[in-house]
Amino acid sequence: MRDPDRWVIRITYRDADGVVTVRRVSPTRWRNDNTFVALCTGRGEHRQFDVRRIESIELDHAADVLMPEGVIKR
Repeated sequence: MRDPDRWVIRITYRDADGVVTVRRVSPTRWRNDNTFVALCTGRGEHRQFDVRRIESIELDHAADVLMPEGVIKR
């Protein structure tokens, strides 16, 4: 969240229905201890994410991301 013009994060995320997706997001703010709001590059809109559902995380250069890029289902 400190340098969103330079970095985005790629997460493998399991939603409430158990569907696993890989997506890149740019976090914008914390809602509470477990959830944050982020711009989802795949959807092109802000979404809420629960950190307890993140299975993996990597940093990516923001300059390499074009929106919308789609969401990959696993």
